[in-house]
Amino acid sequence: MVKNAAATPTTRMGEKDFVMERIFDAPRGLVFKAFSEPERVARWWAPKPYQVTDCQIDLRPGGVWQYAMCSPKGEKEWIKCVYSEVVEAERIVYTAAFVDENGHPIQGSPPDQRVTITFGDQGDQTIVALRFEFATAVDFKTTVDFGIIPGLTMALGNLDECLVEWQ
Repeated sequence: MVKNAAATPTTRMGEKDFVMERIFDAPRGLVFKAFSEPERVARWWAPKPYQVTDCQIDLRPGGVWQYAMCSPKGEKEWIKCVYSEVVEAERIVYTAAFVDENGHPIQGSPPDQRVTITFGDQGDQTIVALRFEFATAVDFKTTVDFGIIPGLTMALGNLDECLVEWQ
């Protein structure tokens, strides 16, 4: 059973970005591991009924996180993230793009996005803020229309369930 009283994230929308915040009943170190260890990320990052497969993480500036989002029919969408900043249990910054299985950009895919994730203490809980930034307002709208907000909301709900299990 999920014990998090703050199960609904808050989302603030800008012209070319949005910030989603969620509070978790788990220590910051464990929440950070959920974002940085491939076997943990694969358990929660995809909105149901999708699954993360082929998840590889090299958590360091210049390192790559690449994974496939697999549909129930077995279709895979590949995403490649390049880290620009990593501060243990505090901050992760990366740029994400849709790619082919070899890591090459795909023409016509949703626009690239810069993601900043911060982790903070709120009593015995951890507050996570995810900021997604886009080059233009059109890129932002395209990605929102693609369903990023409900998908991310569902993924964070998955994370909450995993954190209960991992404690």
